[in-house]
Amino acid sequence: MVNSDKTDGRIQTDYIAGPGEVNIALAISQITRYKYNISLRDEVDGSVRLSIICTIEDSMSSTQNTSQWRDVTTQNAAVASKLEVWLYEQVENALKG
Repeated sequence: MVNSDKTDGRIQTDYIAGPGEVNIALAISQITRYKYNISLRDEVDGSVRLSIICTIEDSMSSTQNTSQWRDVTTQNAAVASKLEVWLYEQVENALKG
């Protein structure tokens, strides 16, 4: 599902599952997810400015409990940047086609 506000030019995607890790010795698993916040702004020259921001979250779980999702974007800035560039490229390719 995608949340959008057309009057405000904002789109927020659903979460997309990211990679996970399992530590068998400690019986702990880590899962990640990410989402995009996309905004479109009209510029004075008639063009439209596209802004894409990726947010990455993770959660840890064991046999006894699961932690709340927490924002780990700043610790994964390079990954977030790559995901943003990928989506910019997808939009650019769609506009060319």
